Amino acid sequence: MSIMSRWARVAVARPVGRLLDYRCSQKLYPGQRVLVPLGNSQCTGLVLECFDSPPPTKLRAIEAHLDPVPIFDSGLCKTLAFACHWYRCDPGQLVRAALPAGLGISTMKQLIRLPEAPWPEAKSLQALESLFQGDRTVRAQDLDKKDLKALLSSGAVSCDTRITQPAPEPRIERIRATKDPEFLPKRNKSQRQLLEHLIKIGDWVAVSQLRHIKGLRRLIRLLETADALERSTQSLHEVVDHVDRIPEPTEEQAAVLDAVDLKGGFSQHLVYGVTGSGKTEVYLQLIKKVLDQGKSALVLVPEIALTPQMVSRFSARFGNQVAVFHSGLKDSERRSSWHRSLRGESRIAIGARSAVFAPCHQLGIIIVDEEHDSSYKQGENPRYHGRDLAIVRAKESDCPVVLGSATPSLETWHRAQNRRQNSQVHRLKYRATGATLPSIELIDLKSIPFQKRLPVSPPLYEAIERTLERKEQAILLLNRRGWAPLMTCLDCGFECQCPHCSVALVSHRPQRLVCHYCGFEQSPPTHCVECNSTQIGELGQGTQQLEQHLRGLFPQARVGRLDSDVGRRRGAVRGLLERFAAQEIDVVVGTQMLAKGHDLPSVTLVGVILADRGLQLPDPRGSERAFQLLTQVAGRAGRAGKPGRVLFQCFDTQHPVIQAACQHDGDGFLRWEQSRRQAMGLPPFRRAALIRCSHRDRKSAAREVQRLSRISSPGCQILGPAPSVMERHRDQWRFQFLITAERAQDLQFHLARLEDQKRPKNSGFRVVVDVDPSELM
Repeated sequence: MSIMSRWARVAVARPVGRLLDYRCSQKLYPGQRVLVPLGNSQCTGLVLECFDSPPPTKLRAIEAHLDPVPIFDSGLCKTLAFACHWYRCDPGQLVRAALPAGLGISTMKQLIRLPEAPWPEAKSLQALESLFQGDRTVRAQDLDKKDLKALLSSGAVSCDTRITQPAPEPRIERIRATKDPEFLPKRNKSQRQLLEHLIKIGDWVAVSQLRHIKGLRRLIRLLETADALERSTQSLHEVVDHVDRIPEPTEEQAAVLDAVDLKGGFSQHLVYGVTGSGKTEVYLQLIKKVLDQGKSALVLVPEIALTPQMVSRFSARFGNQVAVFHSGLKDSERRSSWHRSLRGESRIAIGARSAVFAPCHQLGIIIVDEEHDSSYKQGENPRYHGRDLAIVRAKESDCPVVLGSATPSLETWHRAQNRRQNSQVHRLKYRATGATLPSIELIDLKSIPFQKRLPVSPPLYEAIERTLERKEQAILLLNRRGWAPLMTCLDCGFECQCPHCSVALVSHRPQRLVCHYCGFEQSPPTHCVECNSTQIGELGQGTQQLEQHLRGLFPQARVGRLDSDVGRRRGAVRGLLERFAAQEIDVVVGTQMLAKGHDLPSVTLVGVILADRGLQLPDPRGSERAFQLLTQVAGRAGRAGKPGRVLFQCFDTQHPVIQAACQHDGDGFLRWEQSRRQAMGLPPFRRAALIRCSHRDRKSAAREVQRLSRISSPGCQILGPAPSVMERHRDQWRFQFLITAERAQDLQFHLARLEDQKRPKNSGFRVVVDVDPSELM
């Protein structure tokens, strides 16, 4: 980067919708935060690009540099600039997503009295003079706009901008002994006692734990002068350093380790391995090589709160080199991880979606575990895809990216098969422990009498019973939380609906009805609001009901539940998984959270209550998601020496997804899904963007989406418009259409035209642009 950059492109911390250009007056680098003028005020911003060519137009100047050195490297800055453009998201929102809470820089205008200037004689300003007595400053926002303007015009005060830096990272002061106390004279009793205490502990001790010692600070100073102890500071949330032994890789793992070139620049690698094949060990050994080169590593996992084993394995292998990033941490913990990563104290960053923005410098590798997982796509603004941005960041950082999965997404598999973007595929066909994949059996619910079908059919009951008799463990998947999905009148058929969304309220225990989309709650009705009947019933089963049903069937069994209701309690997921791993729980029932990469050696049985449930969703990606879920949850069984058994309860036993999952035929499923998507003209054969328009008035929303869908561009195809599957959400009526194009530039050109036609934000219309949507409904 040129030393004399003439202008810079800045992401400002305001919702302006685009990057802004400013003139530079001194040396500037991408990744530094600056103070810039915006309208009649000032705001902070992050420099993403610098240019040494003459500015294209007359530009306003940057007013102050807020960071002495960049907080983001050039690769991350280019990734952020790409995300702003490709996902059509607001730069300020994206930068806020990249910085943890508490790291923002705030500014405030303050007024200072100029003693040499006379105070204005206007009566309205006389009373304000007392505010400035004693060299006090006054916040500009505390004054009326008219009075503020008059004071500034009078010359009696000056206006200055006060910049407040974020709070420093909390750190612990610690000490340890370096000499035996025998060198001290016996009269120095206090010093000898402190030194003997430190030697007895034999390691670093936090000074805060020694506060009971009288004159502690003086003793530390005297002993430090005598070179009898050393002092340092440690991050408040730093983990204990520990290095686990490195196992010998299997033949398949060794082949992958040899194939990933860590010195050859950017490349993509799909590690396509069956469940339990040791993909994590491949990640760990690749990272060890990267650290030996003096570089850093970035690891993305779908939902870190659901994968504590992954974090534990990384911490056990690399100790303090690991910095963890995820939303479940306290603000101070996130800031600590961010600072340790920025300073290079922790050269491995591991976290969920937003960890793609971790401030790693000199990246040597990026790893995306379970790359197929839909949680990598952000559901709200800024709507970026963590996996895809990881690929972009690897390219901009000139390092390899490894995408791992037992059920790769069609996009990643298609790219690897066609060797696009320097992409390769590596197969792990066998489990690392030598265990075999579980046998999968189908239970045809149509052949079972209605009263005995659900939730636990006779064959599944017998399998659970035998598993418990052998002192082994079982997992039961029902991807539907709550007690029952529907409460209805048994006389007229009226369903309890959310008053704000076009969905049914879900029955939960204790007695309440909940909307899973807006959070609305109410007590269950005692009579029907349509026909006044008291015959109100609950239809279907959820995880709460399944848990209670199992307690009734197996009173001696210890039953646990894992779903997002349980996950709301801090530490509850980790606690349940630890108890399950310690065999303090016999059976766990839950939603798709159960399929998230848990390694549980004593689990030999997996039952899926309704295996074909996800196949009825009107989403082109529904089949892919169903196959991934079934394969992943089946992979929890038989991972150690004991054989695993999986039972799928379903109505459509001949569905291609069910058959492929039963036969562990991932390639066969991907070829079938590929042909379907190609016939429909959907990704990965065409790029796509979903446009959703909403308004409180249904007719207005319908007219607006019709208007926007009539915009046309060369190379683009419009599918729709149509009502969204959930037509009403939070009192907003929603309609949508899908734009597809073979070329990315054609799609972006159309989206730019669409942006120009959107109505102002205060019009009551909301238009969501979702590029590369994970859900096409």
